Amino acid sequence: MFYQLIRGSTDQTNKYDTFYLQQRQKDGWTYADVKVNHPLDYERIKEYNLTIRVEVGEKPIDFLFSFYGVCVFYWG
Repeated sequence: MFYQLIRGSTDQTNKYDTFYLQQRQKDGWTYADVKVNHPLDYERIKEYNLTIRVEVGEKPIDFLFSFYGVCVFYWG
């Protein structure tokens, strides 16, 4: 399984690589974590729409994710 974050044409769709994916495997499963690459400015951009392509074999599937806020998780 392969995950790819598709770059869009606007700030809200990741034009400047504000987000990136980091793939990891655990217990035979493949995961993709969406991570922040640049500081976010909620006053300027209140919503992001990200498209993540998942490829299983030769068949790609696109998923569209929208979010209005950011949840910050810390594992320390």
